[in-house]
Amino acid sequence: MSQENVDVVRAIWEADRRRDWDAVYEAYDDDVVWEDRAGLWGDWGVARGPDGIAEAWRRWHEAFEEVRFEFGDVAHDGDVVVVTYEIHARGRGSGVDVRQPVTLVWWLAGGKVVRITAYLTRPEALEAAGL
Repeated sequence: MSQENVDVVRAIWEADRRRDWDAVYEAYDDDVVWEDRAGLWGDWGVARGPDGIAEAWRRWHEAFEEVRFEFGDVAHDGDVVVVTYEIHARGRGSGVDVRQPVTLVWWLAGGKVVRITAYLTRPEALEAAGL
């Protein structure tokens, strides 16, 4: 199931690039949880459910424009996928360009994303994922 889970995560990234939010949120389990341990999402903390995640992203996009994530290194095993992304964004009010790596750990069950945790460093994400 591991490669299929990588394909699910990659499809979410591709849908995000197209701004196809329905496809993004359709890949999430109804009880999905997104936890920010990277500190990159301000007051995000923990977002619950597709609607909670959508609301957290809405708040994030209030602060940043021209946001894009470049899909990077992948590690996976069973139902866990770890991807390091390069975030490119511009501060909406400040105009400051931001380039920041972040590593997300995606946990899946039955082909749906059940949990996402953001880490500032790849080593801590790999450790959390047991890889």
